[in-house]
Amino acid sequence: MVSKAGTKDAARSDLEAPTVYLKQAYRLYVSKQVRQDLILPTLRILATHLGTKELGREPEALYAAALYIAFRHPNTYPNLVPRSYFCAKNFKNTKRLPPEPIFREAFSVKDSSIDWYTKRIVDKLSIVILYDERGLPYFLERTGPIYRLIDALAEEASIDAVLTSEIVNRRELLEPIVSGLLNRIFTVLQLLPRIFYNSLYEHLVPHVEASIENAKWVLGV
Repeated sequence: MVSKAGTKDAARSDLEAPTVYLKQAYRLYVSKQVRQDLILPTLRILATHLGTKELGREPEALYAAALYIAFRHPNTYPNLVPRSYFCAKNFKNTKRLPPEPIFREAFSVKDSSIDWYTKRIVDKLSIVILYDERGLPYFLERTGPIYRLIDALAEEASIDAVLTSEIVNRRELLEPIVSGLLNRIFTVLQLLPRIFYNSLYEHLVPHVEASIENAKWVLGV
């Protein structure tokens, strides 16, 4: 039989474990002289991911993948720096260097390991991947301010569309709703570079469709 004290100690240990790994990651970033403006965004990604208690066998590859995701935010477009830049083996041979160094020393892991952890983080956190004209990926976190604003705008547009359709007795059309939403995002508010219009469109169509159905349920129509 496990005592209450033992249970509390175990629970506290579970809560502290992610903090231990975050401190470990922070020390690694400092030792590699990672750009200061990237450290906190990267730690936020790790803090959310580590909540799943899945550190994996290669912590350094996980830390590198989180930094890679944070670095490739859509607002860094055009961003031609490849994932291989983060791997020590390819670091010095990378032709497309960032305007200013991301770090002074790359990570001692395989590029394939960074790729594996990148996919795992994206999947676990449902990060939205947007692509530029070259097909290069950019990562938009759902918990970030830009996506949360986009999500709020989509919900507002869906509710407005349902209300309007009920008032004028006309079925709402998905295409003009999404087009109007994208116009607000890219033209009016300029939340993201316009190069991501088509990529975000593909993401928003099913999202808005679901929001419309939810709005109908909430409004009882």
